[in-house]
Amino acid sequence: MEQINLRDLISLIIRRKWIILGFTLCCILVSGLVSSFVVKPLYSSRIIFNITPLEFKTGLDNNDTIIVKDNSAGQDTYNSSANMVIGSILNKLAYPKYDTNAITNIMNGSEFKDKMFSEYKLDKSISLRVSCNSDTNQITVIAESRTSKDLVKAIKATSEYVPKYISQEAIKTISKSSAFIKEGLIKEGENLKKYKKEIDQFKSNVQGKPDNLPDELIVKYRELQNNYELSAQAYDSYKLAEKEMDIFDTDSIQSKLNLIVSYEDSLPAKIMPRTGVNLGLGAASGLMFIMFFLIVYEFWFKKK
Repeated sequence: MEQINLRDLISLIIRRKWIILGFTLCCILVSGLVSSFVVKPLYSSRIIFNITPLEFKTGLDNNDTIIVKDNSAGQDTYNSSANMVIGSILNKLAYPKYDTNAITNIMNGSEFKDKMFSEYKLDKSISLRVSCNSDTNQITVIAESRTSKDLVKAIKATSEYVPKYISQEAIKTISKSSAFIKEGLIKEGENLKKYKKEIDQFKSNVQGKPDNLPDELIVKYRELQNNYELSAQAYDSYKLAEKEMDIFDTDSIQSKLNLIVSYEDSLPAKIMPRTGVNLGLGAASGLMFIMFFLIVYEFWFKKK
């Protein structure tokens, strides 16, 4: 192919302007037809929730010892064992924490979507994307659907269902924790009686002088004492957790969460197909193709 300069290109465009224009218009027409009749429309709508983060948090710290008593066993050993007891209780207690991240994780779960779609009889093809902004305490839900009517229904369902569902989840978690605390109090109460009885029995057997005994009996006595003190530690931990749980009234959880709609799109927005963009792409593609074809044809094929 001979070297082509700007003058040659301008001359080509002038001579073949109607071919270039016609082909480009055809590409625009095809792009418009495809956008209008082939590509299925996709609509999107957005709803934003505001939330007041709510955390049910005990004052217990599994890195600290709540009760420190004089005991015949080594203090370090007792502290370590006491911390293990507290840590075990705190790890098992399901203290609910509802901030933007926690609620977003719940809403992105399959259980939440399945229940909402079933209760409101929503089309399974509707897509829900949930994200959050921890700085502003906002949760954004973006719904997408092929029909705007389904989308309006889905957004309405979301605005109604989210506060109700999250509150129910909080109540279930609190109920579970309360049951765990109640069982723990019963168990540790029984342990306290048992260990107290064993200590009294031991003292009775040694005529009330447990400190003036052989080493193996002193070790046994210290073990009984340690068991009793650890059980008392656990019992007090459960009592404190029970007192904190009683503060929260399950009927007022929804108002404490303050999970409300702060913004909602008035109408669904059509995001696909983007007809204007498609027409522009069709024009650009058509123009580039016809110019490439004409350049090859005029300056190489005909010369050859």
